[in-house]
Amino acid sequence: MGISQQYGRWLSALLSLLLIFGVTLAGCGKGEQPDQKRNDDRPTIPARHKHFNMPESVKPAELTFQDPAVGEQMVRFDVAARKLADDTWTKHADAEYPYLDWNSGSGGYLHRYQAVWKSTGQNVAISTDLYNKPRAAYGFELSAMYILPSGWKADLGYGLSNGKNGSWQSFNLAFFHPQLWPAVSEEPTPGLVVGPFGPSFAARRKDEQFDYRFLVHSREGIATLKNDDIARYLTSADSFRQAALDELNRLEDQVRVRIQDESGFEIWTHGGSGAEPPQPAAVNPARGDKLPAAIKQSVLDQAIEDIGRRKKQVEEHHVEFHEATVAAFPPLLELLTSP
Repeated sequence: MGISQQYGRWLSALLSLLLIFGVTLAGCGKGEQPDQKRNDDRPTIPARHKHFNMPESVKPAELTFQDPAVGEQMVRFDVAARKLADDTWTKHADAEYPYLDWNSGSGGYLHRYQAVWKSTGQNVAISTDLYNKPRAAYGFELSAMYILPSGWKADLGYGLSNGKNGSWQSFNLAFFHPQLWPAVSEEPTPGLVVGPFGPSFAARRKDEQFDYRFLVHSREGIATLKNDDIARYLTSADSFRQAALDELNRLEDQVRVRIQDESGFEIWTHGGSGAEPPQPAAVNPARGDKLPAAIKQSVLDQAIEDIGRRKKQVEEHHVEFHEATVAAFPPLLELLTSP
């Protein structure tokens, strides 16, 4: 998988987490504006898409899922979210999930629907995609955020799907702190990311000839987690610490391997004027060309220092991290482990 593909995958995961933090998607294509807005500023379906006859809103219990078990689990998550958001919460979702956005790609035309609950220092959102042909849903996603008095914020994402794009279960987890770990980062996914498949390391070097771009994730491929993989982050502070450190150790191992065999690098020309843009270089490690040893060692040194800094935060704050993870959506562990 190329670096641009890996980046796109993790950017998509990050976007799912951002949906509940004040980011409003316009529900339209590039350069297109929705035809009107509701009083609460929710997006509306663009007028030119009305011929699809997609609903303005949906109820989870009335949706057709390709896998009924996934639909049943979404209903359980919905019920749990409504129970969690008591009268002290500042925003409560309606019974129906309103239209949020649309997309049309290789999988077909779809609408995304999302319900949001908000409280001071805590947000929860559940969303699902309804496809036009066949008129069915295949999965759902949970996004949740919780801020501790210490300033640490947990961003949590969970997804379950079976059908349109294969079967998968995902769990994303990242932490932020205004001073200790700000949101600004050179990594593809900002924050202190410790969830399965989440941690990554990126670096860039240049010499007089080439631009060397390095990117590695702790694991490759599509997240197909088991419930036990996620439960490790929720059961106790000790199990959280071990799960997070295991994932960061996987990242370090991947960095070492993919620096050594050079598979983590893309090599580009510097480029010049607009008529000579940067482009992949003719250097090809698979053909036997070798990268400069100094470049490889410099990237490795940076990676070991960077990943070590992440491990140090986990060691020092794993009790808080576990507390914030559980508090973001307290019913999650029971929903995953009980029938």
